[in-house]
Parts: sequence; C-alpha cells; structure tokens
Amino acid sequence: ACVPGLTRPCACEDGAAGAEVCADDGAAWGSCACQAPACAPGATRICACVDGAEGAQRCAGDGAGWEACACASPEGGGGCAAVPGEGLGGLGLLVLGWAFRRRRSRRDAS
Repeated sequence: ACVPGLTRPCACEDGAAGAEVCADDGAAWGSCACQAPACAPGATRICACVDGAEGAQRCAGDGAGWEACACASPEGGGGCAAVPGEGLGGLGLLVLGWAFRRRRSRRDAS
C-alpha cells in the first residue's frame, strides 16, 4: 500500500533513475517511468556562438543534455564558453577545428 499520488524514485533497466507514482486507490505503485536521454553521452554537434561563428557542443556523460557551446576566437582570446581541451573529446576538438578553419576561410575570402 502507498499514499495515492505520492512519487518515489526507482531504477530503470539501463541503471538510470526514474520515478513511480502510487495509484489513485493507494493499492500499489505504478510502473517505473524512465525518460530517454536528451542526447547520446559524449556525442558532439556544431552550435552557434554569440558572435555568429560556429562552435562545438558535447553531450553530458549522463545524456541529460548538451554542455555549453565551445567557441574559438581567431585572435586566440575571449569568446570561449569552455576551457579548451576540457570536456571535449577528440571528435569535439575536430569539429571545433573545422569550425575555426571555416570561419577563417570566410574572413579571408572577404
């Protein structure tokens, strides 16, 4: 028996935390509600920087969401949302390098 509408934590099949709610009649707990991760842990994607340039984001280790956009400045200062080399895997650094080269080639073309 449980208190109707009360929520308690439970374990999902993948080991993540979920929640189960007590039934309206208080007879039993409902099944464990597990949310799918927002992104694949460690995945990277291109993101928009404040100045309009492209940067890179990495998915958090638990898949709960995306970390701040890491932006490189062609002059080597400012504009970074993350410390270079920290939190970005090799693929993230590759994406960031690609975005920097693309920005530089656009600037050189104008």
